[in-house]
Amino acid sequence: MIRTLPETPSQSAQETPSMKPTTPSDVKDIPAPLWQTIDVINVQEMEWLVPDVIPQKALICLYGAPNCGKTFLALHIALCLIIGVDCFPAEAADTPPKPVLPAAPQRVVVYMLAEAPDSIGRRIAGWLEHFHYDRVTAQPIISQGLFASSHTHRVKLTSITQIDTFAAELERMKIHPDLIIFDPLISTLEGDENDASQMDRLITGMDALRQKFDCSIMVIHHPGKDARMIERGSSALRGGVDTHIAVHNEADLVDAEGAPLAHRIRLDIEKQREAPRSPFFYLSMHPIQGPLNARDRESKNVELGRAPNPSHAPTRPEIAASKHVRPDRKNTQRTRRTIPEPLIGAPALRPAISNKAYHEALRCSFAASKMGDGTFTKADVWRAHKENARKSGKKEFSEPYFYKVMDRVVEQSNQVRHVEGEKTLYWSGEVAKATLKKRPPKTDLNPPSDNTDHQ
Repeated sequence: MIRTLPETPSQSAQETPSMKPTTPSDVKDIPAPLWQTIDVINVQEMEWLVPDVIPQKALICLYGAPNCGKTFLALHIALCLIIGVDCFPAEAADTPPKPVLPAAPQRVVVYMLAEAPDSIGRRIAGWLEHFHYDRVTAQPIISQGLFASSHTHRVKLTSITQIDTFAAELERMKIHPDLIIFDPLISTLEGDENDASQMDRLITGMDALRQKFDCSIMVIHHPGKDARMIERGSSALRGGVDTHIAVHNEADLVDAEGAPLAHRIRLDIEKQREAPRSPFFYLSMHPIQGPLNARDRESKNVELGRAPNPSHAPTRPEIAASKHVRPDRKNTQRTRRTIPEPLIGAPALRPAISNKAYHEALRCSFAASKMGDGTFTKADVWRAHKENARKSGKKEFSEPYFYKVMDRVVEQSNQVRHVEGEKTLYWSGEVAKATLKKRPPKTDLNPPSDNTDHQ
């Protein structure tokens, strides 16, 4: 079974003191040096805990929406480090190699899980089932490489006293972790997560543990309630960590009939302090079932958890299948009057016309049609608009813009039309049509003479 950290403080004070002679390094009165010598000739190469994702000796924040698989993802990273396999391969192999367990854990991980810590064993069993590891053979490797907290053991990273007690407990048990995970972040705070000073104390506590054990520290966090996908609380957290990773929900992986197969997520490296940010990549979180008793494969099968596999970007059918609308949910939004769609064959590049100007031109066109013989010009509509603006006290549109609006009205509206063979306009109502029929035929004021060549 997984070894858990005891709930009580360290008992090292009750043990027999060591008789080793005191060295200058053991004297705590000597202060740490305030300055360092900068070496620009020999620089250290970037070392990775997870290649291109998590550096060694780094502070990491992994955040995402509830139930997106953050804890399963953190467990996946921890177990891959312990067994010594690649966490995020570029693509899943068609014929995966036979899983081989090492003789001893390759890395040591401490997982401080504050939410449902009793379920961590079932989740790890599901991960082993998914990747075809024998749970009985893997038991000693997991027990030596993964140390999980009990349900009452929480460490406040804003308290120096609790940090010292936690570090002393790890030293007493001779645990030298490569990665410490705190899940969730809110369990490590004593105050308000929106307070920048509290978040600064959290970063200081994480850095103290990093310096103490030369390891990476990861915190699991949640996003805020607004529409933006950003971590909850003070932005000092994003500024203080070295690596910032966001987990986004994507369209589910579906089969040929559109039924969901796995939950797809996208990992986005939003910040990488000491290295270029790697591009985002997709994972599919597959549900796993397995027997309750690993020694009895005929025992009852239950759902053990989820485990990630490399995935591809969502396809159009998968996106369409994920957009389900409840049949009993009716559209309660009020319909809005909008400009009609452009006519087929109309120019693609057209000036932006507002709904307000469009309907104002329609109203003024109707008013202009009531004057005279029922015909009008764009200038008549413009004058009617100026008169309306003067009476109502509203700001009028500019004349060039209003003429463009009239062009759009004539092109798209069925109510304002050109008189055949003329530049004048008329309102296409029954009254306007009757008025046009009563108009006398138009005579040419300058008829051609008999000697004019009409060709």
